[in-house]
Amino acid sequence: ASDVYKRQVCMRVGASAGLSLETVQSPEFVGSVVRPRALHLADSGAGVHAVNSMEYVVPGSLRPNTTSIATANGVATPPYRCDAVLNVLDKTGTAFDLSLPDAILMPESQHNLVSLGLLAQDGGVETHIKSGDGSSCLVFPDGRVVDLINAGVLIIPDASSPMYAMTPEACLLYTSDAA
Repeated sequence: ASDVYKRQVCMRVGASAGLSLETVQSPEFVGSVVRPRALHLADSGAGVHAVNSMEYVVPGSLRPNTTSIATANGVATPPYRCDAVLNVLDKTGTAFDLSLPDAILMPESQHNLVSLGLLAQDGGVETHIKSGDGSSCLVFPDGRVVDLINAGVLIIPDASSPMYAMTPEACLLYTSDAA
């Protein structure tokens, strides 16, 4: 099958699973990457927030970045940072905007990264991680609760994607532009 056909199949499969997908060129892979546009990982070890698309950037907030960050691919200094907003679901199914001030813009990233430490420090947000059948969640100062999907990584439900589809297995589909 041609690479164009494989990419189309990936897009159809993702769409039928309810994922909002995009195809991006990636220097890390030969060809293109098909990924969910709205996978938000909650990370207790992250020192910065990071978003992977301009759609999350607050208009007028894009600015140069000078902070180097350590990633799985080594140390990098992304060119931009911004104030960002993620549209997430609370426990009642109500969508609301989660503000991520001073986030790094990393369009090559497979997901958005939410620093749980910064949420606690700057926003007073508590993180509860439960074992077994317990419900992991974020608790906001106003009492709003966001249930987290604990799949070995903590996933914050996006308002535009169904929760059941946001599993690690659904995170990334690769296609190749190579002949």
